Amino acid sequence: MHRQLIPVTAIFALIPAMAQAYIGPGMGLGAVASLLGLVAVFFMVMVAFIWFPIKRRIAQRRKAADAEAQ
Repeated sequence: MHRQLIPVTAIFALIPAMAQAYIGPGMGLGAVASLLGLVAVFFMVMVAFIWFPIKRRIAQRRKAADAEAQ
């Protein structure tokens, strides 16, 4: 009896049941805003890692070109 109880209990624990839950409009919009914020932060970090070294390189080249022109 006990040998059959553990697998049966595990099977029932893994079967999803319908959740009797309600997410209100405020919570839903908050979750969407949080997700969009995380995506925006990810892209801003990627832009920062790409743009700022390029910007620094351009400034160094301009500085070198100005020094050669004088």
